Amino acid sequence: MQLSTSAGYLSALTHLCTHPDVPAPAKVSGATALRRAITKMWHNDDPSAAAVYAVEEKNAVRNSLITTAVAQTELPIINAFADIAKVIFRHDYPDRWCVRACPPVVRTGRV
Repeated sequence: MQLSTSAGYLSALTHLCTHPDVPAPAKVSGATALRRAITKMWHNDDPSAAAVYAVEEKNAVRNSLITTAVAQTELPIINAFADIAKVIFRHDYPDRWCVRACPPVVRTGRV
């Protein structure tokens, strides 16, 4: 089993990117690893294949994605989270991720 498919991997990377004690280079590496994992394995085109990530883990990523992205100050991390949102939005909207579920900053454009 690869580490990138282990339970909790996506959540751990998201936490790494948001923890205040983590140095910026480690956050950038975490955001890059998160982007790669989600880009490669968020959606499986084979309906008969097992899901790579559990529904609970995907929900946790979706629920924290926007607030995590808005809180970032490093451009590489912001860009990684924009790419992540694009992939998730492409595969999950509107059935599993709706704009109504996003925080007010996304709906209104005001912080």
